[in-house]
Amino acid sequence: MIEAGENPPEYDLVLDRAAARRLDAAATERFGIPGIVLMEHAAIGIARLVDQVRLEANLSAVTIICGPGNNGGDGWAVARLLANRGVQVEIISTRSARAGTDAAINEHIAREMGLPVRSATSLVRDASDASRSVKPSARPDLADTLVVDAIFGIGLDRPLGGGDPEAIIDLLNLTTATIISIDVPSGLDADRGVPTGACVRADMTATMVAPKLGMSNPESAAWTGRIEVIDIGTPPDLLIEFGIATRIRPIGDDIRDAGPSET
Repeated sequence: MIEAGENPPEYDLVLDRAAARRLDAAATERFGIPGIVLMEHAAIGIARLVDQVRLEANLSAVTIICGPGNNGGDGWAVARLLANRGVQVEIISTRSARAGTDAAINEHIAREMGLPVRSATSLVRDASDASRSVKPSARPDLADTLVVDAIFGIGLDRPLGGGDPEAIIDLLNLTTATIISIDVPSGLDADRGVPTGACVRADMTATMVAPKLGMSNPESAAWTGRIEVIDIGTPPDLLIEFGIATRIRPIGDDIRDAGPSET
């Protein structure tokens, strides 16, 4: 932690996993900003970025893959906001959000709106069936959509151990679709900047408040792609209070060509 005015100009403030949680807690406990408000601010910024990239890529549809936690909650909210703009969206749910959470509220709203939702199991099954088909037209192709990875966020610190989420990550890494990850690519250790196991290889990462500590690791570039910081409405003093000063690669520069990381 550093005091105000102590951040050297050649350094940037980043957040490790613990600091990001403390910052969110302070926003709620000290300033009275409900978590659902922070999630909505995050979703607004992400939706704006996603729509900009979609238009630049001349794509009409967005596929959002949502996990059960807050990362998935961001995804459900982004789907709603994009649908409100007239964008064609489809949601892939790896598992329903935990009851009583902000993520569950956003999932409920999206389902009440009648947004198209299918299970991760069906996507994995369809992809498996298509891979055995001799008909190219039967192969599901995410390349015609922009994919938003909202499966896992900064809380993941261990390998997935198989299942639909890992199968979807493998599927995403085989597609030519443009992928935007929320906060960190699913499977990337936010503190170390290396995969915990299976990990999404994103073209862009929309990270909340500030870059994560692991993004100071040059190896992380192969997984995060370009980094864009999203303002979620927290007071700037909280970043000064909880942020960690470190050298970070240029934000907003696409250094995807850094090559794959050894895992």
